[in-house]
Amino acid sequence: MNTIPDPLPRQKIRHITLKAATIGLILGAAARAGAADDTWSGNGADRFWKTPGNWVGGVAPSASDSLFFGGTRNTATTNNFATDTAFNSFTFNSPAGFFVLGGNEVALGGNITNNQVVTPQTISLPLLLNATPTVSIVPNGVLTANGAISGAHGLVVSGGGTMNLNGTNSFTGSLTVNNSSTVVVGADTNLGSGNLVLNNGTLAATASFALSAGRGLAVGPGWGGVRVASGLTLSYGGVIADNGGAGGLSKSGYGALALSGANTYSGITTNAIGTLVLDFTQPGSPASGIINSSSSLELGGGNAGGGAENEARLVMSGGTVADVQNFNGAFSTFGGSVIVATNRAGGTVNLGLGALSHSPGGTIAFVTPQSTAGGHVTTTSPNVNSILGGYALISGDANAASTFTDTGHTLTVGTNFAAVDGSGNVFLSDAGHAKV
Repeated sequence: MNTIPDPLPRQKIRHITLKAATIGLILGAAARAGAADDTWSGNGADRFWKTPGNWVGGVAPSASDSLFFGGTRNTATTNNFATDTAFNSFTFNSPAGFFVLGGNEVALGGNITNNQVVTPQTISLPLLLNATPTVSIVPNGVLTANGAISGAHGLVVSGGGTMNLNGTNSFTGSLTVNNSSTVVVGADTNLGSGNLVLNNGTLAATASFALSAGRGLAVGPGWGGVRVASGLTLSYGGVIADNGGAGGLSKSGYGALALSGANTYSGITTNAIGTLVLDFTQPGSPASGIINSSSSLELGGGNAGGGAENEARLVMSGGTVADVQNFNGAFSTFGGSVIVATNRAGGTVNLGLGALSHSPGGTIAFVTPQSTAGGHVTTTSPNVNSILGGYALISGDANAASTFTDTGHTLTVGTNFAAVDGSGNVFLSDAGHAKV
């Protein structure tokens, strides 16, 4: 009788089956450890991350997982994993209550996302950046980082929401603010030690302080915004440059932004409300051109809010030498605009505005040092019927504005129409014109 030999003895089959099962377990464990998404439920007996009951499915996270937070149970959470345990990303889902992530420092390898509008989300634990995360915050969303952020990487803030940086941060990469997003700080140390890029995004100051002059700042392409709250002054003696294309500086908020470096950005310089100071009095200030002369000036259009004076001011504060600032045109949108040029003893100021223009309802009040031989404010615009126009007024002609104060608020007022002489110098029109 013929028989067919068994090509695989039973013992070999058993060994192959066991090995395959072992490989499958190893691969499954590796996939779980490296790529799992873990969602907070808050159903555990405490608020710790290592408690399995706090996570959907009853399984605690593993290192390198992506963590998702949502719902309203036990929203004050504590990371009790070992310090610098790596996690891939944090996401705040919608809906989410007032989450606070506290506890030990996390080594972050990926992004942070906040999808919850209005309700603030807070990361109070420290972060060690193992990569440059994109921090995406939905419009009208708020994310606050209270813990220190460190590492040899930066932050990219996008999405159109607001990020509050409150920690003493030492990360060395650039902080980039994109796409109508806002980063809010109260000190230079909140910004890390790298450069600042405002790519159609805004830096908002909640205290008076000076940005480090050694910190590079770039705006655009398009614009970069700086907002300073009422009663505060943000100072910067470094260089604001274009970011890969023509960038403009857009200042808002009723506080003051004081610039004293030789800035090179080439887009529009806008001050919607409050005060923009070109400070030529500082030791490192140039004698000419705090603002690039290819930049045009736009004043007004903002709203100071209740209880504040609704004026947009440009102040050229001269030192003890001959200081010069030129613009490629000046425009006043609706509301009152004020242009002030003042000199110190021994110095002069010459502010060239180029051609003047305005929208309906826009006015400009000039304060010049001309009558005391301290310099000039000039324009290429001609007189019309012996004056620049009904929108252009003289408020003061000797380094001091004419003002009106009522219930604690002071407004700059025009006392006569402005005219230009044959050299383009703005001056007080003759007495034959009615005062205003």
